[in-house]
Amino acid sequence: MNVSLNLSKNARQIRSEINEVKRPSKISKLLELTVSKLLYKCKSGTITIEDLPELEDKKQSQKVMSGYKWKRRVMFSILLKFWKSFACAFTFRVLAIFSDYASMLLLKYLIDSAEIKASLFNFFVISVLILFFMQLKSILLGVHTYLVGEDSALMITVLNNIIVKKALHVTTEKKEWNRTKVKKLLTTHSEAVSNALIYVHHSCSALIELVIVIFWIWETLGTHTIIVVLIIPFVYITFNIIDSYIYKKSMRVEFEKTVLKSMETIKLFSWESHFMNKLNHLRAKELSIFGKTSSINTFMHSLNVTFPFVITFVSFAVYGLQYNISELRFEDAFVLIAVFNYTRRPLHLIIPSLEVFNKAFHSTTRINQFLIAKESPKSDTKSLPQAPTDTQVDFVVSKRISFAPANPYIFSQTLKENILFGNDYIKTKYDKVVTACDLKKDIFALPRCDATMLGDKGFPLSPTQQAQISLARCLYDDADIYALDKAFALMDSSTLNKVFQRVMSEDGYLSGKTAILATNNVELTKSFSTIHILNEGTIEMSGSYEHLLGSSKIMKRLFEQSQIEKILEEKYSDEKPIRKTVAFNVEKLRKSKKKSMESDRRSPIVENRSIYYFYLRSGSFVFSALYVVLLICRFVFQSLAFFWLSFWLDPLWRKEECENCPQFVFIQTLSFFGVSAIFSTMLSYAFFVLTNVQASKTLYHHISNSVFTVPISFLTQKNTEGLVQLFTSDIDIADSQFPMFFKFSFESSLHIVMIFAIVCVNVPFFVIFVLAFLIFIVGLLKFYFPAFHKIFQLEEQKREQFLCGSTEYFEARLLVRIFGKSRQALAKSSGQADILTQCRVAKSSTLRWLSLRTEFVANLLVFSSFIIAAICLKVNYIGDAQFALSVASILCITELVSTFIRTTCILESIAPHIQNISNVMDFPKEQLIDQCTIRDSWPDNGKIDINNLNVFVNKEKHVIKDLSLHVDEREKFGIIGKPGSGKTQLALTLVAMSSADEESRVLVDDQDIFEMSVKTLRSRITVVPQEAKIFEDTLRNNIDPCCQFADSDVWLVIEACQLKEFVNTLPDGIQQYVSAESMNEEQKSQINACRALLKGGQIFVIDQSMKLMKEPKRSLVEETFRQSLKQSTTILIGEELQDVQHCDKVVVIENGVVLITDTPQNLRANFGSLQQCLLNFSR
Repeated sequence: MNVSLNLSKNARQIRSEINEVKRPSKISKLLELTVSKLLYKCKSGTITIEDLPELEDKKQSQKVMSGYKWKRRVMFSILLKFWKSFACAFTFRVLAIFSDYASMLLLKYLIDSAEIKASLFNFFVISVLILFFMQLKSILLGVHTYLVGEDSALMITVLNNIIVKKALHVTTEKKEWNRTKVKKLLTTHSEAVSNALIYVHHSCSALIELVIVIFWIWETLGTHTIIVVLIIPFVYITFNIIDSYIYKKSMRVEFEKTVLKSMETIKLFSWESHFMNKLNHLRAKELSIFGKTSSINTFMHSLNVTFPFVITFVSFAVYGLQYNISELRFEDAFVLIAVFNYTRRPLHLIIPSLEVFNKAFHSTTRINQFLIAKESPKSDTKSLPQAPTDTQVDFVVSKRISFAPANPYIFSQTLKENILFGNDYIKTKYDKVVTACDLKKDIFALPRCDATMLGDKGFPLSPTQQAQISLARCLYDDADIYALDKAFALMDSSTLNKVFQRVMSEDGYLSGKTAILATNNVELTKSFSTIHILNEGTIEMSGSYEHLLGSSKIMKRLFEQSQIEKILEEKYSDEKPIRKTVAFNVEKLRKSKKKSMESDRRSPIVENRSIYYFYLRSGSFVFSALYVVLLICRFVFQSLAFFWLSFWLDPLWRKEECENCPQFVFIQTLSFFGVSAIFSTMLSYAFFVLTNVQASKTLYHHISNSVFTVPISFLTQKNTEGLVQLFTSDIDIADSQFPMFFKFSFESSLHIVMIFAIVCVNVPFFVIFVLAFLIFIVGLLKFYFPAFHKIFQLEEQKREQFLCGSTEYFEARLLVRIFGKSRQALAKSSGQADILTQCRVAKSSTLRWLSLRTEFVANLLVFSSFIIAAICLKVNYIGDAQFALSVASILCITELVSTFIRTTCILESIAPHIQNISNVMDFPKEQLIDQCTIRDSWPDNGKIDINNLNVFVNKEKHVIKDLSLHVDEREKFGIIGKPGSGKTQLALTLVAMSSADEESRVLVDDQDIFEMSVKTLRSRITVVPQEAKIFEDTLRNNIDPCCQFADSDVWLVIEACQLKEFVNTLPDGIQQYVSAESMNEEQKSQINACRALLKGGQIFVIDQSMKLMKEPKRSLVEETFRQSLKQSTTILIGEELQDVQHCDKVVVIENGVVLITDTPQNLRANFGSLQQCLLNFSR
C-alpha cells in the first residue's frame, strides 16, 4: 500500500481552502450577515486582521495587477482596467433610481385613492408595493455601494503597486523625489484619484435623476413652468477659483516645510516673529481665496439646498399665474413635493464633485510625473555602489556580491526578517551568522527575541546593534565578494574586536571569500593583503600595512587618530551603560513599551466628545449660534409653506376660512414663506462660512504659534513629521472636510425633525412610532460607533505599516537592488497593500451593514405612516390634503436617515485630525517672558561665567558634565575638541537651546540667561551655526529676512564675506530668487557669515561656520570677522589648533569635560596638535 502526502501547500493555500469551505452564501453577502459577528467581536474586545472577512483571491494584488499595463496617462489606463465593474455598478444605480421613482409613481396612486375614497385594503396594497420598491432601492444601492467601494479600494491597490514598483527603480542621481513626496503619492494623490471614481458614479446618476425631475415637472405643470425652472441651474458656470486656492496652499505648505527644516537657524537669529508673520500672511492669502471659494460654494450650495423648494415655489407660482390653483389635483401637487425633496440628493453632489474632480486631476498629474521619472539602469547583475558623485555609475562586478553600507538601514520588520532580507531561512547558517556578529545576547535581551519588531515604530536599537544587524544581513546573503563600507565604524570597541575577529580572521566567516573593506580605522587593516589609500577620490598609494605605515603620511595620521580614539574609549568606557543581557527586567520594559503604544493609539471615542466644542470655540459662538437659529428658521418657513399649500388645496378649508380669497393671496403668502426660507438659508450659510474661515484661521494660529515656541530638542524627526502632518492633512481636513460633513450631518438631522414634525402635526398618533424609531437609531449607533472606531484604528495602523514599509524600500532602493530583492520587496509591499485593502473592504461592509438596517427600519416607518394616515383618513380624523402632505413628506425620510448616518460616520472618522490640532496647545514651550529686569544696553561688556553646566540630549545622553568656564569681557575665547565632544551643545546653551539641568548657571554680565525670555536672549547674543539654511526666497531676504537693514548695509556684508563676485553673476542681483539646490556649500557658508555680521552684537559664538569655505576666501572672511569683532566677546569653536590660533585663550573639551585651558601658543608648543593633546591627557 502506497501512501503519498502533499506537503507543498503553503499557508495561504491552506487558508484559502478553509475559507472556501466557510465561504458565506450570496444572500449572506448581500445582507452583510457576517459583519454582525465582527461588530460583536469589536464590542467585546480588540480585533486583529484575522478577525476581518478574508479578502477574496480576485481582489489580491497579484490578481488585480495581472494583465494591467500602465499607459502614459494613469487615469485613462485605470478607467480601462475597471470599465466592466464601473458599468455593472452604474447599472445597479440606474435600477435603484427607477425603483425610487416607481415608489413616487405609486405615491401618486395612493393620494389619488384618498381623493376617490378607496377602501382601506387598496391603501394597504399600494403601501406594500411602495415598501417593496423602497426596499428594492435600498438593496440595489447597497450592491452599488459595495461595487463602487470595492473598485475604489482596488484602484488604490493598483496605484500603490505601480508607485511602489516605480519607487524601487527611481534613480538616486537626483533628489527630486524624496520619502515625503512618495508618501504623499501613496496617500493623498492615490486616494484623491480613487475618490473621484465614487463621484463619477454619483455625478452620472445625478444627471439621470435631474432629467427625470425635469420631465416630471414638464408633464405635470406644463411647458412654461419648465422653461422658468431651467433658468436656475445656469449659475453653476461661475465655479472657477479652485485652482488658485490649490496653488496658494501648495506655496504655503512648501514654505512650512522649509521653516521646519531651518528652525535651528530661525531660533538662533531670533527670527521667529518674522517667519510666523510670514506664515500667517501666506495663510491669510490662502484663506482669502478660501473665503471667496467658500462664499461661492456656499451660495451655490444654498441654491442646491433651496433648489427643490425654489422649484416648488416657482412651479406653483407660475402655475397659479396661468391657471386656477384649485384645479391642481392633490396627487400632482404633493407628488411634486416628494419629487422636489428627492432633487436634494443629486444637487448636493454638484459642488463636492467639482472639488473632487479638480483634486483628482491635480493628483493624476503628480502621479504621471513620478511614473515618467528617470530610472536607474536595469541590469541582471548586482552592482557595487559608489560614493555619491555628479554622475551615477554602475560598476558591474559579479552576480554574487553582497554589501554592508556605512549607514546601517533597519527596516520596520522583525530582527530575523532584517537579517534574512528575503532569503530562505536555514537554521545552521542563521545561527552561524548571528554568532559571527555577536548578536545572540542581544537577541535574548529583546522582548520577543528575533521576532521583535524593529525600525522607526519598533524597538529602539543602539548604533552598535544596528551595525551588527546590517553586517549580519550582508553575511547571510551568499556571495563571492563582500563589500563592507565602514561596516564596523559604529560598533563599540569590545563588540568591534569580537565581530572583526569572527568575521575577518583567517578562520572567520569570510575565510575563502573576497572582502573589500572601506575604513579609516587602520587597526582593522593589519591582516589585509593589499591596502589602497584614497585621497580626494584617487588612489594615492597601495601596499601592505607595514609598508604604508612607514611611507604614507595619511596612514600615519590615521594610525595616531585610531590610537587616540582607542584610548579615549577605554578611558570613558566605565561611564557607558552595561549592555543588557537576559538578566534584566524584561517585564518592566514590556510595560513601558505597551504604555507608549497605548498612548500612540489613543481611542478617539473619548477624545472626540470635545472636538465639536473646540472647533466651534475656535470659530465664533456668535456666528455659530446665528447659523443654527437661521437654519432652524429655514425649516420652519419651509414647513409653513407646505402647510399653506395643503390648506389652499383643501376645498373644505378654503370654503370655511377663505371662500372669497383671490388667487394672489395664495401666491403672496407662498412667496413670503418661500423667500423667507431662501434668505434664511443663505444667511445661515454665510454665517457658517464666517465660522469656518475664523476657525481655520484660529486653528492654524494654534499650530504656528506652538511650532515657533517649542524647544529645539522637541523637533525630533518623528515630531517634525507630525508637525508636517498638522500643516498639511490635518489643517486641510479642518478647512474643508470637517465643516462640510458637520454641516451635512446637522442639516440632515434638522430636516428629519421637520418631516417628523409635519407628519406628527397631521397625525399625532405617529409620535409613538417616531420615538421608537429614534430609540432604535440611538441604540444602533451606540452599538456601531465603538466597533467602527476600532476598525478605523486597525485600518490606520495597517495603512501606516504599508506606508512605512513602502517608503523604507524607496529610501533603501539602492540596497534593495544590490541584494537583488526588488521582486521580494514588491511582493511584501503588495501583501501589505492587500491587508490594507482588506481593512478598507471591511470598513465599507460595516457601513453597508448599518445602512441596510437603518434603511429597512426607515422603510417600515414610512409604511407604518401610510397605514396610520389611511386609517385616520377613513375615520375622518384628517382631510385629504393633510393625508397627501404627510405621505408625500415622509417618503424621503429613508434617504435623509441614510445621509445622516453616512455623514456622521465620516465625521467621526476625521474628528481625530481636529484632536491632533487641539493637542498642539499641550506642546512644551520655551520661556517667553522675562523673569527679571533686563537693561536695554545688556550685554554691556560681554563677560560670561558658566558654573556646573550639565547638558543632556534626549534626556539620557550626558554630553556636558559639570563644566565651568570664565570668559572675560571682549576676550577672544577658543573651544576645540573632537566631533561629538560637546562643543556645539555648549554654544547652544548660551542661547538657551540645549537641555541644561536646573543646577546649571550661565551668567552674562552678571545676568542669569535662564531667567530671560528666549527672544531677548537670542536677539542680544549672535551664534553662527555650522550648517547654513537657505530659504526659497530672494538673496536679500536670505541675508536679511526681517528687512531691518538698508540695501547699502547688505552690500557691505556681501563684499566683506567675499560674495560680491557671485552676486554679480546673478541676473537680478540681490533680488534673485535662490534655493538650497542652486548654491554650493561655500556660498551657503558665506550667506551665513553675512547674516551674523549684519546682526552684530556684543557676544559672538562662531561654531565652525567657515570650515566649508575654500582658500583664500576663508582667510579673508576670518580676517574680516577679527577686525569687525575687536570690541566684542568672541567664542570661536574648531576642531584643530589652527582654527583658534588668533584667540587669547583656548579650552580643550573631550566627552563634555574640560581637559586644559591655555593660550594657543602654549598648546601648540606643548602638544603640536589636538590629537597629541588628547592622547597626552588620556594616558
